[in-house]
Amino acid sequence: MNNSIHAEQAVIGSILRNNDLLDDIDIESSDFYREDHKIIFKTASEMICKGLPVDLILLAEALDRAGDLDRVGGLSYIGAIVESSAADKNIKWYVKKITESSKTRQLQSLLVSLHTAIESKEPVDELLEKAESGLFNLLENKSDGELSHVSESVNEAIEWSKTNHKGLSTGLRDLDYQTNGLNKANLIIVAGRPSMGKSALTAQIAEHVAKDETVAFFSLEMQKRELAARMLKFHDYRIGRNDAVEFFKSLKLHIDDKPAITLGYVRSQCRKIKRKHGLGMIAIDYLQLMRGTGDNRTQEVGGLSRGLKALAKEFDIPVVLLSQLNRGLEQRADKRPIMSDLRESGEIEADADIILFIYRDEIYDKETEHPGIAEIICRKNRNGSTGTVMTKWIGELTRFENYDGEKITYKEKETYFKEF
Repeated sequence: MNNSIHAEQAVIGSILRNNDLLDDIDIESSDFYREDHKIIFKTASEMICKGLPVDLILLAEALDRAGDLDRVGGLSYIGAIVESSAADKNIKWYVKKITESSKTRQLQSLLVSLHTAIESKEPVDELLEKAESGLFNLLENKSDGELSHVSESVNEAIEWSKTNHKGLSTGLRDLDYQTNGLNKANLIIVAGRPSMGKSALTAQIAEHVAKDETVAFFSLEMQKRELAARMLKFHDYRIGRNDAVEFFKSLKLHIDDKPAITLGYVRSQCRKIKRKHGLGMIAIDYLQLMRGTGDNRTQEVGGLSRGLKALAKEFDIPVVLLSQLNRGLEQRADKRPIMSDLRESGEIEADADIILFIYRDEIYDKETEHPGIAEIICRKNRNGSTGTVMTKWIGELTRFENYDGEKITYKEKETYFKEF
């Protein structure tokens, strides 16, 4: 039996006897099973939240003004609840019973909805997404947090400052210094115009992190074999085919190349990976190829960026997200990207913790004084400074490397790999 009538009566009776108890519980009127209990609790809690005193008489008067008194059984039923309900000290236990019953009913409703969808022969992918979304909503609404005094947070901050709290290394020395690594619960945007190397940089970071941490890489544009071939090329050149293959076997890198994926699909796949292998980072190439919901594309992309930020917090890991840029920058004299160049959604800027733009001058100026140099421009860093990181770009190997002021070329194999 998926209801707790006596528990509902106990909670209502307790807050009518002691209004302050409402501050100690986390429950909504929708969690109650009986309609009359929903009305009574909603009216009483709204009055208390407005700072009004609530007792049997005052509540009855409020219900009568709203035309709801007869619907809830009148003054006699409310009085009976107050008189017969259990001790106030057990209110949290009764709330737990009510919310558990509510979740069970919601789960049953979801199963009925899924059964109906199956009977109507909805596509399997849509069924799975509906199931995933429904279960996530049930889990997401579970509240485990509470307000705490700032002094507790200060003490935690002091302890945290004593530890090595740098984020995951990108493998690029100066980029790590600029960002302090890729930190937990952070959404990191990597953006650039076509051919700048944003996919290459993200794959390179994923590869480096995967030496120690499990990485889920969602490649919406490139197929798995294309991405693997690009990554293999550098290591094949560096250490030979056989050793390169063994190197990739040692990586904790998992690639999914399904196109047009949804946020629900990403969440589902990441949960599976986390259960089996743990999870240290998510990478997605790229945002504008995902499917979301909204009245227009801007709302759709904005919803996806918010959802991916929430995903970073849920899994407590960094999410590296690639994004396209508007074509407008092509009309400017200085084509280095700025925040407003982010395509389709200003919300991306608000959701991101770090925003990195990739710029290579040789794309626009074949006579540039800085051939083989890639700028990684940090325009936003929520927990640090912004600035430009200079790296070497080895186009033949689609690879970024640390820059020490001297340009090197693909042909300088012996010199280049001496310190690798």
